[in-house]
Amino acid sequence: MKALLIVFSILIGTISYAQVEAIEITPTFGYTFNGSITQYDQFYDLKDAVSFGGIVNVEVRSKKHIEVSYRRSIQTVQYVETFSSGEFEAGMEQFHIGIFQELGDNSSVKPFFNVAFGATRYFEEQKRWLDAYRYSLAMGVGAKFFITDNFGIRVQSQLVMPLSYNSVGVFCDGSGYCSGGASFNVPIVHFDLSTGLILRISTN
Repeated sequence: MKALLIVFSILIGTISYAQVEAIEITPTFGYTFNGSITQYDQFYDLKDAVSFGGIVNVEVRSKKHIEVSYRRSIQTVQYVETFSSGEFEAGMEQFHIGIFQELGDNSSVKPFFNVAFGATRYFEEQKRWLDAYRYSLAMGVGAKFFITDNFGIRVQSQLVMPLSYNSVGVFCDGSGYCSGGASFNVPIVHFDLSTGLILRISTN
């Protein structure tokens, strides 16, 4: 989380007020479709759940935005382990920073896509185990419908993929050429449908 805040601070710090064309603030409400995890002969099924959060868009150039988003949901987790089974309540928080691109020239209806990187936090409501943090990649599409110059409605779908770190290594051949890399997998995916009321504040 500290790393994400540092990156966001650097991005905002490089943008002068004169470069900002508008700021959009959007509280959101939606529904998240969750997946399941199977590993080491253990099965965890995250049930679908209502989600809520908020989005801040900083328009730094016409149709191009820097976007910061937050989403939270509480879902039931059903599990089957080697010697036990049952269910518990678990929470999920998603923090993402990325780019947002509007499409087309219609001033009232604005289709868009966004790509963001951040972190997903999983926590158990009864605090019986430690919180789990995962880097995550988010990709979404949607549209904004403006009723006036300052108010509108945002509708979007977004796929969030938490990344589980596997390994890192450096490899060299006999000629002295070396290369490195890290490997990740996606243990579970989350698909969110959401809507929200847009408040647009123009700086012009």
